[in-house]
Amino acid sequence: MEAGFRKADINSLPKVDFYMVQHFLSTNDKFRDANKRGKIQRSSNPDYLKTAIGRVQYKIENDVFTVKARVVPEHKVTKRQYSVVAVIDNQEEEIKDVFCESESDGCKAAAGGCKHAVAFLFYLYEKYSSPSPTDTTCLWKVPQLARVDENIDNFDLSLHNPSGIKRKNDVENGSGRFLETLLGKCPDSHTNTALKYHKSTSQSDACCMYNLMLEFKSQPLSTNDSKAFISFCKCSISVQACTSIEVNTRGQNSSLWHRLKFGRITASKLYELSRCLTPDGSLVNAVMGYSSQTTEAMERGLRLENKVVDIISKHYKNVRRCGLYLHPRYPAFGASPDAINENTVFEIKCPFKEENIKYYINKNGKLKDKVNCQIHLQMVMTQKENGVLVLVRPGFEKNRNPEKFVEFHEVNFDKDFITKAMKSSYKFWCEHIFIKLYGRF
Repeated sequence: MEAGFRKADINSLPKVDFYMVQHFLSTNDKFRDANKRGKIQRSSNPDYLKTAIGRVQYKIENDVFTVKARVVPEHKVTKRQYSVVAVIDNQEEEIKDVFCESESDGCKAAAGGCKHAVAFLFYLYEKYSSPSPTDTTCLWKVPQLARVDENIDNFDLSLHNPSGIKRKNDVENGSGRFLETLLGKCPDSHTNTALKYHKSTSQSDACCMYNLMLEFKSQPLSTNDSKAFISFCKCSISVQACTSIEVNTRGQNSSLWHRLKFGRITASKLYELSRCLTPDGSLVNAVMGYSSQTTEAMERGLRLENKVVDIISKHYKNVRRCGLYLHPRYPAFGASPDAINENTVFEIKCPFKEENIKYYINKNGKLKDKVNCQIHLQMVMTQKENGVLVLVRPGFEKNRNPEKFVEFHEVNFDKDFITKAMKSSYKFWCEHIFIKLYGRF
C-alpha cells in the first residue's frame, strides 16, 4: 500500500453515479472519441469488472478522493498488473480524471485513455450503485484473474505417470473405447450434436436426399445422371423405412420431417413445380431447404388443425393424424396429408379471409388446380382412392357452432391429371434440382 493511502471497502468509496460517469465520458478529450465507444462498452462487462480489479486503496485531501487499484490485463493475466487512478471531487460531485499509470509496464494506450481506466471507472460506479449498509467487504485483495498465475505455477507434470495407462478405468476407456461406451449409452436423438458423426445412419435418415446423394456418389461408377440416381434410390428406400418414416414424422414439425422434405417434390409444391420455368428462383430455393414465409392462413391452420380433425372424425370413420409419406417407386416425391383413414386423405385449408376462398375452390365448388394437385399426390403416395378438401371458413373460432363453418369437398382420383403434373414436375426436378443436389454433396 502506498504512503498516505488506506485500504478501501465498499462504504469508503466516493460517490460515482450515472450522471457523473456520463458527463465525464462526454466531456473528457481522452474518451469522447466515437471510435472508443466499442472499447467503453467492452470494458464495462460485469464479469470483467468482478474478476480483473483489486488492491483498491484511497486517500482524501480537501474533499478530493484519489482512488487507486490494480487491473489485470485480460490477455496477459500472468504479467504485472496495471495501476489505475481515479480523482473525484466529492463536494462538487465531479470526476476530475481517470487514467492508467502503467505505460512503462506495457499499456501502450495509457496516455490516450485505455480500457483499464474505463473499467475502473465503471467498477466504482457499480460499487456505488449497489451499496449495502451492512456490507464491509474489503476491496484490498488480489484480483481473481491474477490467481491464474498461481494455478500455472502449481501444475506439475511429474504428477503424471510416465509408464503408461495402468488404472482399470483408463484401460477400459483407452483406444477409442470411451467413445464406444458413450455412443452405446446415449439414446438415439434427432438433435444435432457432434455424436451424430459417430453414429450409424438410422433407417429413416438414410432416406434423406443428402444421405442418398452421398451414398450414390461414393459408388465406383456414379455419374451426374438423374436417372441413375433415381434407380439407386429405388433400390435403397425400403417399404419398411417408409412405414417407419410416416410414424416418426407425425406432427409434421420435427427435424426429421424437415430433413426428409429437403430436395423433394412435396405435394404442396407439385403444381408450381409442374409449371415452373425459373431454374434458380424462390421456388427452387424452397425445395432446397431455404426458409419460406408463413402466411396468415398457415398460422390459422396450425391453430385450428386439432379441432378440425375432431370434426372430420364425426363425418368419417377412423380418422387419424399422419406424417410424411414416401414411396420406393417415387423417390423424388413426398406428401404429408393433414389426416387420413383407410381409404381417404384429408387436406385442411383455413383461409384467413372470405375472399381468399377463391384460391381453393371456384364459384361452382370445383377445386382449383393447385390444391387438386396437392390432394392427388397425397392419394398417390398413400395409395388411397379418395381425397377430401376440408375448407374451414372464417368465423370458425368465434361461433358456438363452429361445425357449420367446415365444408367437405370430395375429390375423385384422376389418373391422367396427376400423371401429367408428376411428369412435368419430375422433368424440372431432373434438370434443375438434381444438379444442385449433386453439386452440393
